[in-house]
Amino acid sequence: MRIAIHLFVIFFVFTPNILKAQPDLLWSRTYGGDCDDNLLCITPISDGGYALAGGTDTFGAGGIDMWLLVVDSNGEPQWSRTYGGEYTESCFSIIQTDDGGFILAGIRWTGNFQDFCYYFVRTDNEGEVIWTRTYFNDNVIYQPYSIIQTEDDRFAFCSTIADWEAGNSQMCLMVIDSEGDSLWAQTYGRDGRDENEYCYDIIQTSDDGFLLAGCSERIDSDYYDFCLIRTDENGEQIWSQIYECEYCEYRDGIRSVIQTNDGGFAFTGKNNSQYSLFRTNADGDSLWSRGFDEEIGFPLKSNSILQTEDGGFVILGYGTSYTGRMIRTDSEGHHLWSQVFDQDDMCESHYYSAIQTTDGGFAVVASIFEGDELGQGLLIKTTPDPVSVPESNMIYPSGFILCEPFPNPFNSTTTITYGLRHPDHLSLQVYNPLGQRISTLFEGIKQPGYYKAECSSRYLATGLYFIKLETSEEILTRKITLIK
Repeated sequence: MRIAIHLFVIFFVFTPNILKAQPDLLWSRTYGGDCDDNLLCITPISDGGYALAGGTDTFGAGGIDMWLLVVDSNGEPQWSRTYGGEYTESCFSIIQTDDGGFILAGIRWTGNFQDFCYYFVRTDNEGEVIWTRTYFNDNVIYQPYSIIQTEDDRFAFCSTIADWEAGNSQMCLMVIDSEGDSLWAQTYGRDGRDENEYCYDIIQTSDDGFLLAGCSERIDSDYYDFCLIRTDENGEQIWSQIYECEYCEYRDGIRSVIQTNDGGFAFTGKNNSQYSLFRTNADGDSLWSRGFDEEIGFPLKSNSILQTEDGGFVILGYGTSYTGRMIRTDSEGHHLWSQVFDQDDMCESHYYSAIQTTDGGFAVVASIFEGDELGQGLLIKTTPDPVSVPESNMIYPSGFILCEPFPNPFNSTTTITYGLRHPDHLSLQVYNPLGQRISTLFEGIKQPGYYKAECSSRYLATGLYFIKLETSEEILTRKITLIK
C-alpha cells in the first residue's frame, strides 16, 4: 500500500502574554490519499516512533475502514494497515500492547443510525490481525472512546451507551481478556433519570481501580457539568463527583484525565467559552481550576492533557477558526507559554491528542479537511520544552557517551544514560552473546543533550546481554547482567 506523505507548512502564532519561551516546530507531516482520511489518536512505540490511527476512505476494503499507520521518529511511514469490510469502521483509541503489538478500539456502523457497535482489532507488531471483536445489542448505540491495558494483562475501555428506546445514555466500563472475550461490564448513571451521561476517557488508578471522565446532563436543562466516577478493580463505584460548568454541551465534557504525581487528578475541558484545567485530590474534591482565554476564536474542544516531569501541565485543543493551541502551565496551573498551530485558511483542522516524546518535546496528531470529501492526517513534532530543560542551563556532553547502566546486575529494569554533542541519527539496541539483536530501545535522530532509556527484563532470560549505541560515526557498548 502506498501512503502519500507531504511536507506541510505550519504557521506558529504566539500570544502576547507568554511568560516563557515555547518549543519550536521541528517538523510536520501529512498522511493520506485522494479521499477522506483522518488520524484521531497516537501512541509512542518502543523503537522511538509513533503509531497513528483513525479512518481511511482511500485505502482498505471499501467505505471508511480503520487505519493504522506506523512512522519512525522523524515521521517517515514504515508500514500501514487497514481493518474492516463493507461497513464503516473507525478507530478512536490505540495502545501498544506489552508484547509489542497493538489494539485498536473504535466503532462499526452499518449505515442505520441505531446500528453502532464496538469494534476492536488486536494485531502483532507488524499490524497483522490476531483477532477482531464486535459487541452489540439491539436498539443500543455503542461508542467507545478510550482503551488501556491493565496491570494484569487485561484491557479496559470506556464508552457511552445510548438506549434508543429509553431515550437516554450512560457511561460504561467494560473489561475484556487478552483474547478479546468480555469479562464484565458496568454502566453508571443516576437511576430513574431521563438525563444523559457521556464518557470520554479512562485511566487505571494507582490502586488498580479505574477512573471514568465525561459529563452529566443537568435536570431540565440542555447544559452539562463535568463528571468523574472512580471504581475499584471490579468496576464497583467508589465515588462520583460533579463539577459545575457554564454553557457546557455534551460534546464539551472531560475529554482527557490523568492521575497526578501526588495521587490526585487533573482534567481538561471547555468551560464558559475557555480552555479549562481542573485539579482535584484523590477523592475528587476540587483543589483549583484555571481558565485560559482563547485569542484565536471561540474554543471548540480541549482534547488532551499531560503532566510534565516538573509537575506542570500541557493541554491541547482547537478553536472555531480550527487552529490548534497548546498551553503549558506550572504545577499550580499558572500559564507559562502558549503555542498556536495555524493552517491555511481553506483548511479545517481538528487537534486531538498530544504526547511528550523521549527528547522532551511533543508530538501532536490532528486531521485537516479541505471541503467535504478530502481529509488527511497530520503529525507535528516540536523541539524540547524549554521550561523543563532551559536551553541556557543545558549541559551538553563533551562527546558521544554511553554511561554504565544502573542498576547492573538488575532484576526488573535497568536505566541506560547516553548523550551526544551534535545532532545525529543513532540506535540503542540490546544484543545477546551470540550477536542476535533482542530489542531496539530507540532509533532516530537526537538533538544534543543527555537521554535515558529503560531496558526491561519482561521478555529476557537470566544471563549476559550487551547494550549497543551506534551513531553515523561511532559505536559504543556496555555489558548488562540480568538475574531473575
